[in-house]
Amino acid sequence: MNYSSGKLLEAFNAIRQGEFEQAFELSNSQVKVVPDNFWAWYFAAIALGFLNKREPFQHYLDRANLLNSKSPYIVYLRAYTHLWNRDLESALIEWTSLIDREEGWLAKSLIEKARKGVNLFEKADRGEISFFIVLPDSVEGISKTEQELISESFIADLDRNNDAIYNEPILRIKKGSNTGVFTKLFKYILIPIVLIGLVYTLKNPVLNFINKKNETNAMAWKNFKIDEWAALVNPQKKESIKYIYKSKDKLIDDFEQAKTKLSDNKFNQARFFLQRIIYSNADFKTKEKSKIFLSFIPEPDYQDFSDPVFPDKLLETPEFYADCLVLWQGSVIKIRDVDHGKEVSLLIKDAKSDYLVDAFLQTKDSKSNWLSFSDFQKKKELTEKKPQAIVYGKFKGVIGNQKKIYLELIQLWM
Repeated sequence: MNYSSGKLLEAFNAIRQGEFEQAFELSNSQVKVVPDNFWAWYFAAIALGFLNKREPFQHYLDRANLLNSKSPYIVYLRAYTHLWNRDLESALIEWTSLIDREEGWLAKSLIEKARKGVNLFEKADRGEISFFIVLPDSVEGISKTEQELISESFIADLDRNNDAIYNEPILRIKKGSNTGVFTKLFKYILIPIVLIGLVYTLKNPVLNFINKKNETNAMAWKNFKIDEWAALVNPQKKESIKYIYKSKDKLIDDFEQAKTKLSDNKFNQARFFLQRIIYSNADFKTKEKSKIFLSFIPEPDYQDFSDPVFPDKLLETPEFYADCLVLWQGSVIKIRDVDHGKEVSLLIKDAKSDYLVDAFLQTKDSKSNWLSFSDFQKKKELTEKKPQAIVYGKFKGVIGNQKKIYLELIQLWM
């Protein structure tokens, strides 16, 4: 197999320069000459991806995938096609498989964007393939390891089968005039992106992506597993470890417990198990998988909240309860308007003890801290009366030596 032929080098450079028609023609010519050349099929697929020719792109990707399914470059393309099918979980699994590899830097970035709710579906629909792929540094620099991953026996089977559909290209692209990179980029990328984006916008005026409330029932988190790669490690930074697993079985059991709790709408308990894994001696991939899983935990309305957690538990292991939801009643010690919100100090009591709680409720209006004397008197009277309040919000951590609980409020009733 000739992985560094002049034609492929030309195709690779054409892709780098935005000459996608030319790149396809060059790659496709190598497909006809050497049907088992992985890079010929791969570069042809890349060129078609940039041209947003989905059906032929899938055809060439399928053949490249058959020849070398373990290549990180193919993994990125598979994840890209999963997004077309609204299958974020499969895309996340593909990216997670790359995070320990040299080419995994983009996978880590895409996983983080998915967690933050970046609309990856929309970008994929618009054909923005460059957002989702990593290309080799050079054709000459492709490692021997990558070449050796191709199964010679599997290629022999393909030859025996003599599957003509793969040996004959299904798309011929007529070469345009020599109008330059920017004209071709505009003609073949920007116009399709605008048209697809317009159609998609009209069809789906509001796309909520993964941060849509209560949208876990159809998510494939139910198929999440860590047993394939779960492992315990000796961490370099001991101070970051808050929990030590003594067996792999216990680690896997906690991950499964999180799935069970989420199925039962016990969102706080699911978060507890996942965050305990994240702060444990679990391996990097398992932690990353747990972080992905966290992004699927919804934020229920207070009417649907059924998983209480009490102050003493939060203070025991605050890291494991980060962003857990609480619904508490307490006495108002202080309340004041600040820019874009209200600051509230509360005293929460339970059977064991009293707990100081600071909370912030974000509001749309920007209000000044300045008060008239009459307003000051009203605030003083309010403080002396210590009215009752009910708060619903997220636990964000513990403050100071007094170990005040800090909440980010969603609802405040007084």
